[in-house]
Amino acid sequence: RTSTSAPKDVIPRFWDEFWRTGKAQVLSKALGVSCLEPLYGVCAHHDLSSGAFTYLAGARLPQGSSVPSGFDSVTLGPSLYGVVHVPMDVPQIQACWRQIHVWGGKARFEVGPDGFEAYPDENTCDVYVQIR
Repeated sequence: RTSTSAPKDVIPRFWDEFWRTGKAQVLSKALGVSCLEPLYGVCAHHDLSSGAFTYLAGARLPQGSSVPSGFDSVTLGPSLYGVVHVPMDVPQIQACWRQIHVWGGKARFEVGPDGFEAYPDENTCDVYVQIR
């Protein structure tokens, strides 16, 4: 778990660990795929009073697959999502998350607490956020 008040380098360090420790390769092998594309960063299980939330890095499970040993999963319920395309740049991705909430208020949308980042390639981050 992390928090909206955590230092800005917590999630980038999480991704560094995902790659450095070989978790990406283990996950790829366990899922029987040669490439984890797109990769996902999922923000779920928000505690709105404390700002705490769960952040997971990983991939979509193929139909009929089970979660590999040593990994966790999260299922996001059906929702309407807004998407913002951002260059693969950590400060821009972090700014995007902050601006989504400003935009939601101005556009009279309620921005939900859960969302995810999809990384379809090494140059792009698509930020998906629940809207109502």
